[in-house]
Amino acid sequence: MSHIRLSTLASLGLVWGARTQPRWQVAAFATSWAAFSAATGSLTSAVLLPMSVLWVVWEAWPQHRVFLRWGVVGSVLGGVAAAAIWLQPVPLPSPSGELPEYTALGNRYTHAPKRELSEGGHRVYVLVCEQEWPEAWSDVSEVPLDFPNAQGFTNRDRLLRYLTSKGWPKDGEHIRRLLPAEVKAIENGATNATEARGLALRMRQLRREWEMWRDGGSPSGNAVLQRFAHWRAGIQAWKRAPLLGHGMGDTGLAMEESYREMGSSLAPQHRHRAHMQHLTWAVAGGLVAVLLWLGLGWSWWSAFRSTSRACLWGGAVVVLTCLFEDAWETQAGVVVSFLALLGASGDLASQNVEDRGLHG
Repeated sequence: MSHIRLSTLASLGLVWGARTQPRWQVAAFATSWAAFSAATGSLTSAVLLPMSVLWVVWEAWPQHRVFLRWGVVGSVLGGVAAAAIWLQPVPLPSPSGELPEYTALGNRYTHAPKRELSEGGHRVYVLVCEQEWPEAWSDVSEVPLDFPNAQGFTNRDRLLRYLTSKGWPKDGEHIRRLLPAEVKAIENGATNATEARGLALRMRQLRREWEMWRDGGSPSGNAVLQRFAHWRAGIQAWKRAPLLGHGMGDTGLAMEESYREMGSSLAPQHRHRAHMQHLTWAVAGGLVAVLLWLGLGWSWWSAFRSTSRACLWGGAVVVLTCLFEDAWETQAGVVVSFLALLGASGDLASQNVEDRGLHG
């Protein structure tokens, strides 16, 4: 069960449960879900949780919807502004742009101020003097500098990031200043002097993915940015067969051809399908499939918007999860999606039975 499907189930449980359960239980559930999001670092959960809470509040206090509407608009604008500020390049150590040329030992630093990659709020590729690393590292550690771990990363790779996170120049003098506990942490895989877990770690990784992409690196293995490459390949595949698509069986081949045409920087093992169900249907069935899917969505909205808000939320959750993955391409995704649709429909059916009983 992936974090996307767990988040989907939690979203359904919170909104549907709010209709019948005491408010303190709903609040306890939302708090537990927030703790889960913080501990696991699930971005899907971090998106669905506030949306679910907003839906519950919207239904509970209809007299305050004008204020809620403006609150949502302000929150979205504030979030976009905060993200834009947060993703700005980290300033260089010297506002004037003048960086020291030599280390304390008289060796030359290398600087790449145009590269944006940072760690702990400091630029990685400035104040670097790898010439001094081997001797200095051997003074503080018995593990070779280029000894690889299971993922292929070496102490050299981690040392660069760790020293950067402390705001130190990456030279021999500062390597020798490392405490024994810090050296041991680097040997064990630490890349930042400040430990982070859960959502805090995921946000740190997300910023690093963004900066690596800005520096011209491959998005391979980066969960968020890699999806942009999937979507781009999906759009390219759709353009080649816009009306009827390539067919369900040839969707994978169409995506592979798009990656080749684009000269994608994604590694072969990361060249997946579109990772967005809406787009995958467009590749497979073209405009016809898209119109059928839109027709289903519109029919669902028209049928339930004034009769069952629970049904409406079930459909909305399915549409949202289809943005994050090919939700209907796996057995688990199909089960969760149809639970959202059929479970809500069952709730509406029971309401209709009660209504007929009351009026019979």
